[in-house]
Amino acid sequence: MTEEEIAQRVAKGLEFHQRNFNCAQCVACATCDLADMDFETTFLLMEALGKGLGDTTQVCGAVSGGCAVVGASMSNGSELCNSKMRVYAEVAPMRMAFADQFGSSTCEDIRPTENSGNPGACNDYIAAMIEMVCRKLG
Repeated sequence: MTEEEIAQRVAKGLEFHQRNFNCAQCVACATCDLADMDFETTFLLMEALGKGLGDTTQVCGAVSGGCAVVGASMSNGSELCNSKMRVYAEVAPMRMAFADQFGSSTCEDIRPTENSGNPGACNDYIAAMIEMVCRKLG
């Protein structure tokens, strides 16, 4: 995948955020085709993962959305049901890289607030995860 293609997906994810998609939906819907997932089902599955899993400020929604797409692309499905350890080995470094880049991967620690001085931070998280997914799957 070229840098231009990645940038187009990032732009699409940020456009989704402006349309009020949650962070998980932004990342997953901008990359779902890389895992042969359809857009609407992806949107629906990511609905509960925003604001750190249902507004509980746990794992950042952008991380959850990105890991979901990577997991779906690498799973061998329910028939064999033996790919989870391989999937875990792929997504754990993504979460760690995100935490290294932003200081944490929990929404509670990194979510922008009125006083944080960086109200657009979620856009940075969305962009970073879309880039990670594209580099892994593209």
